Amino acid sequence: MKITLDFRSDTPLYEQITTQIRQLIKTGVLKAGEQLPTIRGLASELSINFNTVARSYRMLDAEGLISTQHGRGTFVLGYSKDKSVEKSNKDKFTHLIQAYLSEGLNLGYTIEELKISFLEHLSKLEEK
Repeated sequence: MKITLDFRSDTPLYEQITTQIRQLIKTGVLKAGEQLPTIRGLASELSINFNTVARSYRMLDAEGLISTQHGRGTFVLGYSKDKSVEKSNKDKFTHLIQAYLSEGLNLGYTIEELKISFLEHLSKLEEK
C-alpha cells in the first residue's frame, strides 16, 4: 500500500491518509478482506506518530470501510458509493467552514466573535 504525505499541505496528515486509503478501496486497489498494515507499522513506514494513523483508521472504521479486529488486525470491508457521496459532501462542507473561519480570522475577528456570528446565522436559519 503506497501512501504519500505532503508535510507542507494545510490538510492534516490523518486526513491525507484517510483520503488515500479511501481512494485505494474505491478504486479496488485494496479489496474486501485484505489486511491493512498495523497502525504502528504504517506510522513507522511514514515516519509519523502512530496516533495519526490510529485516527485515520478510526475514521475509516466509522465510515464502515475497514474493521479492526482486536488481536487479528485491520481489514478492508469494501466500498459503498453512497458512503462516498456522503463523505465527499462532508469533506466539501468542512473545507468551506475552514475557509470561512480562516478568512474571518484574517479579517481580525476573534474566535469568540466568530462563534457569536455563526450562532446568530444559525438562529436566523431556524426561524425560517
